[in-house]
Amino acid sequence: MNDNDANPEPPYSKISENRHGTRCAGVAAAVANNTVCGVGVAFQAKIGIRMLDGHVTDLLEAKSLNFNQQHIHIYSASWGPKDDGKTVDGPGTLASKALIQGISNGRGGLGSIYVWASGNGGTSFDNCNCDGYSSSIYTVSVGSATERGTVPYYSEPCSAIITTTYSGGSWHHRRIVTTDVWHSCTSDYTGTSASAPLAAGIIALALEANHYYGYGLLDAVRLVDLARKWDPVQPQRKCLTDVITSPHELSGKLMLKWNETACLRTKNWIRSLEHVQARLTLTYTHRGALAIILTSPMGTRPFDTSRKGYYNWAFMSTHSWDEDPSGLWTLQIENHGDSSNRASHSTHWTIDKRCQMGWSGQQQ
Repeated sequence: MNDNDANPEPPYSKISENRHGTRCAGVAAAVANNTVCGVGVAFQAKIGIRMLDGHVTDLLEAKSLNFNQQHIHIYSASWGPKDDGKTVDGPGTLASKALIQGISNGRGGLGSIYVWASGNGGTSFDNCNCDGYSSSIYTVSVGSATERGTVPYYSEPCSAIITTTYSGGSWHHRRIVTTDVWHSCTSDYTGTSASAPLAAGIIALALEANHYYGYGLLDAVRLVDLARKWDPVQPQRKCLTDVITSPHELSGKLMLKWNETACLRTKNWIRSLEHVQARLTLTYTHRGALAIILTSPMGTRPFDTSRKGYYNWAFMSTHSWDEDPSGLWTLQIENHGDSSNRASHSTHWTIDKRCQMGWSGQQQ
């Protein structure tokens, strides 16, 4: 897509060498018995296009996310905004529309599947809710676990992550074996960039078992087994609830409580929650001192820490998946910094019948 040619290979230049896509592709779909390196998870799958190389624009992202969408089933993305604990960024106008177009019309109307790496900013106290790609309700956000099942040092705490797969950790942990540029092999691939294509490969196996296609570490065998007998869910429903519409001063803690009906007695009524989003416009001198805590009627409490100000930014959680959203919800915004700091915000809640916050989910 970058060079507007049909060659998906990265540049073979000692000055500008991009190994990233080749390594991701090998994790997901390296062919069996290739005599070069290890085998990919879905070794009969095919690799599509090269997007992240050279200058990237909103238009280029949009074209890539919708490219050949009736033929490509899964889009695996191991990229996003800087994981520096400072950057708050996400898809632009065109890329946002492309994601909706893909999940609505891709794959013969079943929806394109977008798998996204959650990010490697753990050491910078980053949070993937500040990454609008990974925290989108239209993507599957994937984190990492070490070979011992522990949390790696680069992992970002984030309520938007829906699953994890294995990757590397510290220097004494084994890392991922995959293909590399110059027709070589590496045993040193790590980070959530390796976890996302691993998840994409597992999902590809599930699609082989059932093209209609959990929490914790992805189990490929169980996922494929479930896919064989899986019934398609109903169309996504969305419900919006206004919680705050006027400015509020935040000193120590702001606690909001309300009884949610989840659009009862309307066509958007949700009984099985998927995504929850809290959309905030917030001004603050040091957003790293703020904590945003949401508690569902069943007591589920995802924890989000945040940095800098936010304008109409959606924080997303998958931690209440399959819960009934009706009942008493609590939203807390806590100031862990100087009490002289002030925050003015308007909060827009949406309840979707699938998985979003707002509310996103199903009636069943």
